[in-house]
Amino acid sequence: MLRKRIVVLDPQAGPFGFTSDRVKFHEQISHAIRGAFFKCVQTLFSSWPGTCDGWTREFPTLMIEKIASEESAIYSLFMARHYEARHYGTRPRRKIYVPIAEPSSKTF
Repeated sequence: MLRKRIVVLDPQAGPFGFTSDRVKFHEQISHAIRGAFFKCVQTLFSSWPGTCDGWTREFPTLMIEKIASEESAIYSLFMARHYEARHYGTRPRRKIYVPIAEPSSKTF
């Protein structure tokens, strides 16, 4: 079954999760990106059945503290590469699998 879900990967959220201000920021940005995407798709494909309604957001966190802003891009790639959101049975399993070494430009 397909899910209408936006996964927000922000390595600067840290192990304690997202603040309410950060969640609001990501909600505004993801809403604008989703709206622009659907406007573009509907312009190109007039018969496309998708809608912009009913989407949810997930905010997984990476359990590494003190990520410098200049390293946030490499950590975002790391999170996207190791994010697992498949369902086994009835319980969802949403984790970021962290290998033994921390991400760096050499791991990609």
